[in-house]
Amino acid sequence: MELDTGSGLSLMTIRDFKAIFKKSPSLSTDRSIILNTYTGEKVSPLGYAHVVVTVNGISKTLPLWIVKEGNNPLFGRNWLQHFHLQWHELKNLKVTTPSPRSPEATTTADSIKNGLQKLLQTHKEVFSPGIGKAKSHTATLTLKPDAKPKFCKARPVPYALVNKVGQELDNLEKQGDNVLTRDYRAADRWANGTITARNGPLSYSIQTSPGIVWRRHADQIVHTQPGATDPDHTQPGATDLDLILPISLPKDTTRSQSAEPNPVTAPPPAPTVASTSASPSNLGTQPRRSGRITKPPVKLKL
Repeated sequence: MELDTGSGLSLMTIRDFKAIFKKSPSLSTDRSIILNTYTGEKVSPLGYAHVVVTVNGISKTLPLWIVKEGNNPLFGRNWLQHFHLQWHELKNLKVTTPSPRSPEATTTADSIKNGLQKLLQTHKEVFSPGIGKAKSHTATLTLKPDAKPKFCKARPVPYALVNKVGQELDNLEKQGDNVLTRDYRAADRWANGTITARNGPLSYSIQTSPGIVWRRHADQIVHTQPGATDPDHTQPGATDLDLILPISLPKDTTRSQSAEPNPVTAPPPAPTVASTSASPSNLGTQPRRSGRITKPPVKLKL
């Protein structure tokens, strides 16, 4: 049985009851007992039977409630109050940790290391550097008949991940520069291109055909292996939307020049003020006073 302090009664399914007690005693019924499961359902027991319970050599006759369905038999609180269990024996777990230099620990470490190497070798295409490609599966995407494409703004990169994202983008740029980039002339299509320059931390210039370069955010670029093609690929033309910004190819697209900030000119020196001789007119701002002549108030004569 399973000890359950959350169960008010000791329970057992009718199937287990008949399997354990070959000569099943008759069940007594009590319609006033309604059980509640931990998910809130109401359960009406089939009845109860008095059975002999033995714990640590102490035997007592106690009621066992029978239900129609369930899992393991439960040792509930109505039985716990008749027995004094050694709770420290139930709670304590004896765990023996071998010394790092013991033969058992060495054997375990070698076994884990060998298992890891075998796993990495078996799935080397998964753990190899770079981006892999699924070749044996075909993905399908089913859309509703009235589905419309929706442009979503690029997700912001958390500040703590800016450096890691930058490093990954650097690796992306070094891996042959062959990418698939978003083509907004048609609904959710991609075009083959080549990275030609990095315009910012997350912005790239993508050449899709000779003489035409688009600017794309990192979220709008998918790396692909050289020579990969896309069935929805459409060569860009002169009908690009405003989201496609054609720019001329830079003559020199080195990272050092694109990343070098503009030189900052020093501010001009502040003008000097010539000293003047002290005079009553320049001793500072004089307080302004009213020039009105105050007169005594005129009293009302009756």
